[in-house]
Amino acid sequence: MEEKYRNLLQKADAWIEAHKEEFITELRGMVQIPSVSRADLAEPGAPFGPDCRKMLDYSLERGRAYGFDTADHDGFAGSVYMGDPEDSLGIIAHMDVVPVGDGWIYPPFEGTYVPEQDVMIGRGVGDNKGPAVAGLFAMRMLREFG
Repeated sequence: MEEKYRNLLQKADAWIEAHKEEFITELRGMVQIPSVSRADLAEPGAPFGPDCRKMLDYSLERGRAYGFDTADHDGFAGSVYMGDPEDSLGIIAHMDVVPVGDGWIYPPFEGTYVPEQDVMIGRGVGDNKGPAVAGLFAMRMLREFG
């Protein structure tokens, strides 16, 4: 591997480690919103119900908090972007979750971090709120790296 790529990977690893606690906090904030899709509660601007609308608003607010531009697509989707939205790279994630069900050891909507295993447990952590936060942090890192 070329030296410049090795240096970039080391720089990225250091950035990720420096922002780990912030990542956990961001993901916990998203997990705490029980964004179960409820088409039966649909209304204008909230086609998947009020909890999904709350999740969309929160996600867009978090993007703005990091200095990115945002767009709300009539409540069906949102965009967090930098630069020209017509000529940008997309990182796609859904923010709704399936109903909780039984058998949870940890509260499903708290975002419990288990440091001994270096994992977070909660509804949506792996599918797909965690990857959404990872995409947001990747955007931040790339912007900071220039």
